[in-house]
Amino acid sequence: SQQYSNFQRDLTAYREAKANRKREETGERARRSGNRLSAAVEQMKHQLTTEAAEGQFFFVDDQLSPLLSFSDRLRFVVHYRWRKAVDDEWNRGSIEFVHTVRPRPVYTMPPKRKPTAAKLREQEQNDRYDAWKSLTDGACQHVRDYLREGKDPAARPASFAVKTDGQGYLNNFSTRFWSAEI
Repeated sequence: SQQYSNFQRDLTAYREAKANRKREETGERARRSGNRLSAAVEQMKHQLTTEAAEGQFFFVDDQLSPLLSFSDRLRFVVHYRWRKAVDDEWNRGSIEFVHTVRPRPVYTMPPKRKPTAAKLREQEQNDRYDAWKSLTDGACQHVRDYLREGKDPAARPASFAVKTDGQGYLNNFSTRFWSAEI
């Protein structure tokens, strides 16, 4: 959608340009953004065909609903199904991810006024939601990668404690449940 917005913006600038030099500049910019838009559409088409082909053998349910309120202990389950051949019956599985949120210290300038308790709770909930969103996105992607690589879905753990980096924070490998690397 960003490429489309850029293309529309550049086309509008080209349409509004009056001077010859300005029309050349905006025309070239519009052509470049049009090429980027075309490449983005081709990439999406390729991704759709890949996902359709993979969808015959496995499916990861990535529609996880957020909780109304988050605690320090985040827990969610990713459900999936798989089969070895198109004619086989679907096998179902799930994996539970567990993580204890560690608040990050904020070293920005202190506010002019002390935040109210309600504002602090709201900020805390927002931070926990961000951690939950990051974890669920990563978990679904790693389950998808696990199945895409042809690993045995029955060999996965029933529950997985999310791994953190050296300082105790999340990274791209935090939800990768089948390898020891972080």
